[in-house]
Amino acid sequence: MLALIQNGRKINYLLWGPSESSPIVEKIGSLDCPELKFSNKKIITELINNIIISTGSHEVSFTICNDDVFFSDLDVPEDISFNDMFRWNQSKYSEFISEKYSVFHYPVGFSDSSYFNIHIRKEIISLLKDVFKEINTNVHSISVGIFSADMACREWYGADRLESYMVLKLSGKGKSYLLDINNNSLNRFIIFKKLKDGIQPLQVLGNHKELDKLINIVNGIVFNKKIPNHPFSKIFIYGNSKKVIDKLVPHSDNYCMLDPFSVLSHSDSLKYDKDKLLQFIESGNSFRGIDV
Repeated sequence: MLALIQNGRKINYLLWGPSESSPIVEKIGSLDCPELKFSNKKIITELINNIIISTGSHEVSFTICNDDVFFSDLDVPEDISFNDMFRWNQSKYSEFISEKYSVFHYPVGFSDSSYFNIHIRKEIISLLKDVFKEINTNVHSISVGIFSADMACREWYGADRLESYMVLKLSGKGKSYLLDINNNSLNRFIIFKKLKDGIQPLQVLGNHKELDKLINIVNGIVFNKKIPNHPFSKIFIYGNSKKVIDKLVPHSDNYCMLDPFSVLSHSDSLKYDKDKLLQFIESGNSFRGIDV
């Protein structure tokens, strides 16, 4: 199986296969990639086809970068149908947004009438379908950044057996992302940015209760300070640099740096940059249903 992970203007790839003990990583790499749009189709097709040829795998998963989608939430009153409420919600956005994006809805754990929405450009979906069809490749799954990392937490670290957990993707200069999972359901989703004196939430979707407490926890992690007591069974952390994240993760069983090679085997001949390993955690959707 070949996992393709869009990370900004890079395509990371990870080839793995089954073994008696656990999946074994056979090859990893990273290549420059232009923006996912039809005007770049020829370049993207050649790029992905070259990866397919070099790895020999036509079974593929794809992870779209967090920054190439946008997110929203939707509350549906009992006396209004979901479809009516959704159409009204869409009307709040510009006609461009409504026509150019596909919306995927997911229930949340804190309310039976609330939904979390992922908006993906129709152009990206159509482009990927065309590219994979042209190079005769079977697409196992398509996911989005931190949600693919969440799948890695479930498949590799047994997070689905925890009462609650947090997934943090940290960035020093760009956007950082947070998933708050309770009883295997999304409780809260946050995009934030690191400032000099604390984090600044850019978007908070889902449960807003005790938000200040959650921000204090994240501030403690991001700024390597004392972290307040928290209700999470475990906090999973990753980012683009293993060296940076390793300094922030407390030495406690309640915290875990998401390192693929801490749970996956790899061939002895595999060459890789240890500092960039955490970028491959968003290959998690490729391992859905696989025992690790």
